[in-house]
Amino acid sequence: IGDQVVLQVDSPRRTQLTLHHTATHLLNAIVRKMIALPMCQRSSAVTERGFRLELAVSGEKIALDQIAAIESEIRSLIKRNEPIRVAVCSASDLDFATITTVPGETYPDRGLRVVTIGDDVSRELCCGTHATSTGELYDFAITNVTQSKNGCFTFHAIAGAAAGKAHFQGAQIQNDVSQLQQDADENETRPEDIMIIETRMQRLKNVLLTGTDNNIHLPYCVRQRCLNVISALYQKLKDRSRESLRELIDIEMRNLMEQKLADRFIVHFLECSIILEEVQLSKATRYCTDRPILVVSITDNQVKARAMVPPAMVNDRFNAERWLAVVAQTFKAQTAAPKGQNGATVCNMKARKVKMMDFEATLESALRA
Repeated sequence: IGDQVVLQVDSPRRTQLTLHHTATHLLNAIVRKMIALPMCQRSSAVTERGFRLELAVSGEKIALDQIAAIESEIRSLIKRNEPIRVAVCSASDLDFATITTVPGETYPDRGLRVVTIGDDVSRELCCGTHATSTGELYDFAITNVTQSKNGCFTFHAIAGAAAGKAHFQGAQIQNDVSQLQQDADENETRPEDIMIIETRMQRLKNVLLTGTDNNIHLPYCVRQRCLNVISALYQKLKDRSRESLRELIDIEMRNLMEQKLADRFIVHFLECSIILEEVQLSKATRYCTDRPILVVSITDNQVKARAMVPPAMVNDRFNAERWLAVVAQTFKAQTAAPKGQNGATVCNMKARKVKMMDFEATLESALRA
């Protein structure tokens, strides 16, 4: 006691705390005005790097378009440079129906500090420091929104120059994703182009998912929309690749039939099945309708087979079911006719998991049988 000290205020830090505190009030007010659902504030936290606002919301999930509209409205309020006023009042002077308070908080009868933004934007009881007008916030960005099981939505956001930078980076990555989408639409067949596009997609996806960890802040709505585009592109390329691989069945079976023109029956292992995710053997056996055919395939360590015998060639000693049973016995698998079809003319061997190291020898034994 009695020592002389020098007080130094960390001006940059205090400024950021002030801006983010005011931004918290703006977000709290605009969410309530734009989402017609019962809600109350659960908690908030303000730092120089950003702020968090947790709201308990009753009803449906807050949609991405609603979050975008909230962010847009706050940015508009900042551009309008609405005045911010602070007044000290007694509880008897206030209409609490028009003021935002924190549930469970106990307020004194006198010395209540009311922070008002604009004419009717926000009115809250608060003892913290605030900007003198919304224009001081410069810009605003919602960087993340999470929902807990109990219906609480937590908004993470930033204001100031960092928010402006976030929107700038968001516009850049949106352009990158748009260009990627255009390139994907223009290069639908060349495998080498598809590989390049997949590499670009993965790089952009990594930035979108891990940007915050690497101090790259992006607007939440931009990130989610870009991820949706990339997800759709992934599915489109996957479907396109699957269709291209299916064409391998056509090529392999056509070549086989040209080579086996004189054979009385066909027994074949579908080699292209090794690289396919799934195989419909009915598409392979349809190439041979004038003589018996038995086709074996393996995908994801699952072996299956199908046999077809023309009705005119079925007799007491030979039919599709008996023929396929010999192969199925080798793989210790079960057989069954397709639903509604005659097992004498068409029969399937149910998929059986095998070890790839044993498959070649077992296959050779089965085909010899």
